[in-house]
Amino acid sequence: METTATKTEEQIIEENAAYMLGMYDLYRNDAEIVAALKLKGLDDGIIQRILERIKMPSYEKRVRQARRSFITASIMVVVMLLIAFLLKSLPGADNIMKGEKEGEGMLRWLFKTYTNIYYYLVLLGVLQIIVSAFSYQKYKKLLAGK
Repeated sequence: METTATKTEEQIIEENAAYMLGMYDLYRNDAEIVAALKLKGLDDGIIQRILERIKMPSYEKRVRQARRSFITASIMVVVMLLIAFLLKSLPGADNIMKGEKEGEGMLRWLFKTYTNIYYYLVLLGVLQIIVSAFSYQKYKKLLAGK
């Protein structure tokens, strides 16, 4: 392994850019990345070149993440709606909800709880779809503004 003294500036930039790109999810903004690189003893010129090098690949990574999150949340919403619909359409579901028989209180409570959980999961999925769509648009716009 080479020491820092024998590495060229380009090698230092390449290694740190690859490292920062891999660790990009842990940093919220450029200031945190700059602080992490300064802890490694790098000067401002090298840090700016590293930031320039990781900017576009990090945006592309965020676009891919947002797209995957959007697709996953969409699938989750469809599956949870399907499960909730199937629970409501079970034979005898109307009788359970009406509580016509004595001693069905616990069964009714469980039935309502499980169907409500699926509706909350649908709400969570819809919120995730919205967040993913905004994130996708944001990073797509940043990529277009290269």
